Amino acid sequence: MADHSQNRTPPGGRAGSSSPRGERLWHATKDGRTLTCELRDNLETGTGWEVVLRLDDEIILTHRSESKAIAHYFADVLREDHLSTGWTASE
Repeated sequence: MADHSQNRTPPGGRAGSSSPRGERLWHATKDGRTLTCELRDNLETGTGWEVVLRLDDEIILTHRSESKAIAHYFADVLREDHLSTGWTASE
């Protein structure tokens, strides 16, 4: 029997789908797919601010920053990059 104690994805589960949500910064769509960028405050754990990018509700990228301003800048760069490649901003 396989030992899944080190595996963060539960057997049969989706990676990144159970991660806690942060403040939604922006949302975009393309070809029926959804991209969402969130900001999480991890100051209580001492890890700063975390930008989380989800594609169709699954985490595809995270980036940690010491300051909220840098995290917002990183999220803005991601947004502009995706909008320049055909993604459409949505509410």
